[in-house]
Amino acid sequence: MPSEIPVRTSLAQRRFGLPPGSIVNLCDKEPSYTRVSLVNYADHIYEELQVDDILSAIENRNPKTVTWVNIEGFKEVSQIEKLGEMLNIDKLVLEDILDHETRPKFEEYEHYSFTVMKMLYTDKETGVIFHEQVSFILSGNLLISFQMEYGDVFDKVRERLRKASGRIRSRKADYLMYALMDVAVDNYFVVLDAYDEQVQNLEDEILDNPEHSVISDIRQLRKDNIILRKASNPLKEALNTMLKSETRSFDSSTKKYLRELQEHVIQANEAIEMSRELSTGLMEIYLSALNTKMGNVNKALTVIATIFLPLTFITGIYGMNFHILPGSDNPLGFWILMAFMMLLFIGMLVYFRFKKWF
Repeated sequence: MPSEIPVRTSLAQRRFGLPPGSIVNLCDKEPSYTRVSLVNYADHIYEELQVDDILSAIENRNPKTVTWVNIEGFKEVSQIEKLGEMLNIDKLVLEDILDHETRPKFEEYEHYSFTVMKMLYTDKETGVIFHEQVSFILSGNLLISFQMEYGDVFDKVRERLRKASGRIRSRKADYLMYALMDVAVDNYFVVLDAYDEQVQNLEDEILDNPEHSVISDIRQLRKDNIILRKASNPLKEALNTMLKSETRSFDSSTKKYLRELQEHVIQANEAIEMSRELSTGLMEIYLSALNTKMGNVNKALTVIATIFLPLTFITGIYGMNFHILPGSDNPLGFWILMAFMMLLFIGMLVYFRFKKWF
């Protein structure tokens, strides 16, 4: 019997048939670790450490301080499930946290709120855009963030917390969540700048030399734009829901900053739509440049064929098998005929150039 060929299971196949609220890892690739960092802070208090036991860290936290628990990597799914049981988090929420294709959104529950957004990155070598999901559970002065992989764009916020710069250490956990979301959205514009630069460079390349290989680059840019839109468009709706919230998840002072964040997301959406039009237009530019290039080639071939048509006619006559041809008995007849053909060649070139046909 031939050996079975391993088939990669897609995300849709792994999700198919599961009951609602199934606590399974639906990440695109299997994580190899779970890393947990804990930050406790207040006006004059700051503590940052790595922890192994998430549950004990949350149970023993100081209720007078803001606690930020950041979980990176979902190797230990059982810990996520136990965390949900301890904080009474709905299993549908835990399912969304473990699914990297969850749409950005904001949901409110009795004693906590749940937010999903995407962090965007650009591969430094290939320029390809990829995203990572980050989820937030906000419950009073406790903020838990869940990341699919190690590494994020939150270092600026961590630095502000350590140095007690700005107002962040004097605010509650809702402001911390805003700050984290804000720096992630700021990074959208960094990714967009790199994307627009790629579009501009590819457009220049197409206009200079429309090679067939640029089609794959155009397709990649269109895929990247889809990732940008899937991250930004739903986030605008989530922030709108967040601002309309009438619960105590957010102080009125924090909502002021959330409105500013919503404006940034709207700006990002507009920039993404403009970039979409530019990337879509690249194919039209490529086809136009290709047609122009082919037209120039056809024009050159037509000019060459037109020039050689009378020359071919003359050589055809003198190649006929007749004994008497004009100038055939003249010792200089061959050179006279060659000179006439050369003058005819140059004359036609001058005429075509004068008519600007090439």
